[in-house]
Amino acid sequence: MRFDTRRFAIAVASAWAAWYTVCAFLVAVAPQQTQAVFSFAMHYDLTGSRHISWPSFFGGLILTTDRAAVFGATAAALFNAQADSRIAE
Repeated sequence: MRFDTRRFAIAVASAWAAWYTVCAFLVAVAPQQTQAVFSFAMHYDLTGSRHISWPSFFGGLILTTDRAAVFGATAAALFNAQADSRIAE
């Protein structure tokens, strides 16, 4: 089985963009509660984190979604390379 690298990268980036949007919405609606939950989940103090503005939301969305797409493409390429090496054996 081989992954279509481009389609896999788009799928990973789309899933990440959806998660980022949900997370940003939660931070915008209930910042203290969201910080408390994430601080508990990650065992890290997030009380000094900044508030979200529209420019920071879109900037973060574009940057992190781009990185997620690169990660997805790399993971698919590595999977395909490993699958090819198994077939060659």
